[in-house]
Amino acid sequence: MDYVDNYVEGRTELDVVYEIMLKYGLDLTYPVDEFTIANKKVYSIGFGMLMICLDDEITTEVAKGILEKIKELAPESTRVVFKDNGFKTDSNKTNIKEILKSGGIEEFITI
Repeated sequence: MDYVDNYVEGRTELDVVYEIMLKYGLDLTYPVDEFTIANKKVYSIGFGMLMICLDDEITTEVAKGILEKIKELAPESTRVVFKDNGFKTDSNKTNIKEILKSGGIEEFITI
């Protein structure tokens, strides 16, 4: 079965980012930085404590770029959140999860 878009029509990506922050108990005053990795928009919340990518066609290059950014920001711990239907295939999703895991990221979350 193809992935289903589970976002409410009319909501912006930043709306979803703030919702994720609330769900994880993060203060809405944390800085939200936006940058591009492999032509995909990635949000860094709280200097890398939460990384969010809600784009489609997420690649392993995005995961590797996120690891580089996390290394640069050096947070105590990091969660990474992706849009579940943003992965081209299940094997791509598994590969990205393993890349992040090998880089020390244990919290790989899809919404």
